[in-house]
Amino acid sequence: MRTVDQSFYYRRKTMKKILIILTTAATLGFGIAGYAQSVNNSSSQAGPYVGAGLGIGGMDTPALTSNEKAGTTSSSENIREGAAGRIYGGYLWQVSNFLVGGEAGYTKYQDNKYKVNFGPASIDWTYTGSTIDLLGVAKYVFNSGFNAFGKAGIAITQQKVDISATGLGSQSKSKSAVLPEVAFGVGYDWTQQFSTNITYAHSFGNEPSTPDTATDLDDMDTVASVDTLLVNAEYHFG
Repeated sequence: MRTVDQSFYYRRKTMKKILIILTTAATLGFGIAGYAQSVNNSSSQAGPYVGAGLGIGGMDTPALTSNEKAGTTSSSENIREGAAGRIYGGYLWQVSNFLVGGEAGYTKYQDNKYKVNFGPASIDWTYTGSTIDLLGVAKYVFNSGFNAFGKAGIAITQQKVDISATGLGSQSKSKSAVLPEVAFGVGYDWTQQFSTNITYAHSFGNEPSTPDTATDLDDMDTVASVDTLLVNAEYHFG
């Protein structure tokens, strides 16, 4: 049974996912709405491209609840989004005034770390992860040089949890899953070959638990959702 703290956290995560979907739809709608006011200048970007990005991102693992902190002398958790990066490549075809195609990428993001102390004893556990994604891309380029795009597909996600406790040693579990992923963003074409953009991406995973005991990983190896917000640079070979 979830505690009050866990129920609030779950509801907040659910609302966040709904907001992501609505914002993605709004971004695509913005591109379609500008159709009549733009000119066809996107053909220069048709063809293969590569890109790399840096920003923030991380796994949606839960915060420690008040019940889990009860009886501890101190606790800490570093589960805020930190440094993240992605490299990717793809191919775009021109269809009417849109560019459509496919993209593959690799993303690495910050570890999530927890620590609880019981006097001289302590428990530490760390989540690590990375993602390989395969996405369909729809992009619209405006005559001003700005563009709006949406992406959707799958994220092949590998995550691992390591836990160690004073006097009890350590253990780890790994798990992978294929998660649905959506992304959206806006960009600017500086030249026919070079462009930059800002992209927000979310993969839809599950919520791991925090440990009940030092030796029980329970469902801590459940693959968590991942969020990233990256600034990317792209080179188009078309």
